[in-house]
Amino acid sequence: MKAYNLHSVGALCYEDVLMPQCESGWAIVKVKAAGICSSDISRVFTKGTYHFPTIPGHEFSGIVESVADAQDSKWIGKHVGVFPLIPCRKCRPCADKHYEMCENYDYIGSRRDGAFAEYVAVPVWNLIEIPQDLPFEVAAMLEPFSV
Repeated sequence: MKAYNLHSVGALCYEDVLMPQCESGWAIVKVKAAGICSSDISRVFTKGTYHFPTIPGHEFSGIVESVADAQDSKWIGKHVGVFPLIPCRKCRPCADKHYEMCENYDYIGSRRDGAFAEYVAVPVWNLIEIPQDLPFEVAAMLEPFSV
């Protein structure tokens, strides 16, 4: 698939990369729209990311292409927005449902590959179904709207 892959600060390359893997509890989303956040700009041009290469992009929407587990098959074909923070769901803040305070979180687009690609791997838990008539460009703004 094609993606914008950040190899180092200032080195964002549009290139062929491997399709993301879909592990148990996860889905593959075909990206239809992605926003460019100010944090994406600083990651690309000044501060970098947690590791290289990384595909940036955490404000996005799309269509669920596939899922790893049969019990999640109802998601296939759904239009979705995505909550990009991946909490561990094991630490004390997570137990209290304060996921934004997670002590061991992961994050789509900075700690793991994100949505500046044709496809992105997403935990099913992070999917937010959106109406079929909601424009993908609008749905991609769910994350900044919630902040």
